Amino acid sequence: MKLNVMNALRHPGEIFDFEKDISIESAGGYETVGPLHISLQYTYDQSKVTVFGSANIDIKGCCDRCLKDAIVKLEFDFQEYFYKQENKPNEDAYTFDKNFVDLEEPINNHIELYAPMKLLCSESCKGLCKICGHDLNESDCDHVIKD
Repeated sequence: MKLNVMNALRHPGEIFDFEKDISIESAGGYETVGPLHISLQYTYDQSKVTVFGSANIDIKGCCDRCLKDAIVKLEFDFQEYFYKQENKPNEDAYTFDKNFVDLEEPINNHIELYAPMKLLCSESCKGLCKICGHDLNESDCDHVIKD
């Protein structure tokens, strides 16, 4: 996911827009369903390129309760700084190469950050019986205590 920032480098201080749907198979350790939609702005201030905007994507995984497929929509805002290699303020800072910033690592980091701790197929998922493994969303089993 490389973003060409040549316009910003040629015109420091100006803000440029970018919006795109990007097809990716996986992100942040998750399988994706549909494209990553990204809408951002970027600018250059003689020392760094600042990229800020929002993104959304559907991720797919296994429901933590019933083990069926779970699809979760993630929406997040972000702001990242990209420095020339020689101006890098610390070891972990992102850099840009010539006219491009690579958004893959920061976007993957945000997906990992915003993904839920537990993926659920639905908030009301009852899960599996702890004794026999029956899917309690389909019906109760003999091991379920009824009120």
